[in-house]
Amino acid sequence: MTVDGWLALHFCVCESEEHWPGEDFTGQIPDEDAELKKTGWCGLLSDPAKSQPDPTKFSSWTRFRRVIVWINCFIVNSRLPEEKRVTGPLSVDELYCAETLAVKRAQMESFPEDREALLKNLLLPPRSKLLSLNPFVDKAGLLRVGGRLRKAPLPEETRHPVSLDAKHDVSRLVILYYHLQSRCAGDAHVLNNLRQRYWVLKGIRAVRKVSFSCRTCRRRRSQPRPPIMADVPTPRLGYSLPPFTYTGVDYFGPIVVKCGHRTEKRYRVLFACMTT
Repeated sequence: MTVDGWLALHFCVCESEEHWPGEDFTGQIPDEDAELKKTGWCGLLSDPAKSQPDPTKFSSWTRFRRVIVWINCFIVNSRLPEEKRVTGPLSVDELYCAETLAVKRAQMESFPEDREALLKNLLLPPRSKLLSLNPFVDKAGLLRVGGRLRKAPLPEETRHPVSLDAKHDVSRLVILYYHLQSRCAGDAHVLNNLRQRYWVLKGIRAVRKVSFSCRTCRRRRSQPRPPIMADVPTPRLGYSLPPFTYTGVDYFGPIVVKCGHRTEKRYRVLFACMTT
């Protein structure tokens, strides 16, 4: 608004309300007006490969997978017209796909050099953590443990479990999932169930770490606080007095004993020195 406009508005306010101008404005506001609210598009452009949520902010493996599915559904539906968008409850295939994406990202962050070497059919680095496991990359792009069990009558995921680093947060969520699924069983039992699908490096240590942080397990392992004992009575502190100055008596019975061809009742008395 110009200076003349401000002065005209000032004189209008000083007069009575019936002399005020109407609310309808029919003029044209110039684009260079300083008080004109400028609008524009604001968005975030990110790498599609990094569209997964941060696993450090989750405490449930199931919830983490479901969030990944919802993010992927939003990305897909945003590129489709409204009549072709996918809606409804989550399917098992979508959850399995989300699990594959989460594990693949964890492996890319934990074993980048090993994964790149295997994709190029090269030898693993000499200091590789997976060197003793003879790993390979499957069709889905996951690092799996090799071995000599290719002909074993077991599922593929059991013969060649997926490799995971114990320090990654995805491994923590997976171990916690199997720990709760086993009803807080022993560490060896949880590790056995875990290795049916995943091979976590230093697995027993990682399982113990999760078990130690479990509230139910900590409550179960807690020990009752022993009560504070009363002071020792004075008769038991007479170390300078003769024996049996303070005497305790224990009387018990009857005890049935056999005397010849008959049985009789007997009672016994024990005298114990309170000091010695």
